[in-house]
Amino acid sequence: MRAAVRAWRLVGVLALLVQVTLAQEPLVVLHGPVSPAALVVGEPFVVVVEVRDGAPRFEPVPSQWRPLVVEDVQFERGSNARARFLVTVRGYRAGECDVGPVQVGFGDGRTAASGPLRLDLRSALPEPPGELEWPGDVRELPGARWPWWLAALAAVAIGLALRWRRQPRPAQVVPEPAPPVPDVDARLLALALPQQPTDWEPYCIAVKALLRSHIGAAHMLRAEVATSEELLRALAAPRPLASCLATCDGVLFGAARPAVAKSVAVRDAALEFVRGAGAPVGGAP
Repeated sequence: MRAAVRAWRLVGVLALLVQVTLAQEPLVVLHGPVSPAALVVGEPFVVVVEVRDGAPRFEPVPSQWRPLVVEDVQFERGSNARARFLVTVRGYRAGECDVGPVQVGFGDGRTAASGPLRLDLRSALPEPPGELEWPGDVRELPGARWPWWLAALAAVAIGLALRWRRQPRPAQVVPEPAPPVPDVDARLLALALPQQPTDWEPYCIAVKALLRSHIGAAHMLRAEVATSEELLRALAAPRPLASCLATCDGVLFGAARPAVAKSVAVRDAALEFVRGAGAPVGGAP
């Protein structure tokens, strides 16, 4: 009788130990391939998600599996009321990577997460034959005077650079401004006024060319490469020049075709600028 009681007590202790062990064991565990040879960049391999519960629900979340890419999931019932999900994945980066934690849900609303799984993916390229070849040591070069020659060359280069910096540089000669273009007003008056819509574009090109020549000579500006807005800003936007350039730009860039009478207003505005506000300081007419 006593032997039977002792046997039942031993069974109870063992059952208690099993329960304690199961309580300490995590609900979700990740298992990688048994053979490291299966971990090849670009090749599929299986990661097992083992769940210690009877009714798990598992849908792979891509963010939990990065940098791996999930391709397929299969369910498998294991022993001892365990469930296994066989997840087929691929990796496209060589070296170590951590996967997880992976979260699994259950029918009663609970969730559990696994710990991280570290995998080491190797390249699919074959190893180069033979041993690695290292470059020779510079100390194995013949002779022992090369450091002195190198130091001497460096000293000579520094001396030449200092001497070149100390040499006086020739003074920069500033060219005198070109004289104003003569007879700009006469050349403006000599322009043929446009009679047809096709005559407007060459007329405006000629007017702007004469104005740029006058501005460049009278105000020492690089008017030939400046836009209309830059010229108006440099000359404080005189009204006749602004009106003339606005009409010409509308023809050249906006496909505007004003009336023939407008061409007289364009010419008169250009003449007013050249004879009045556009005259150079110091007195050219």
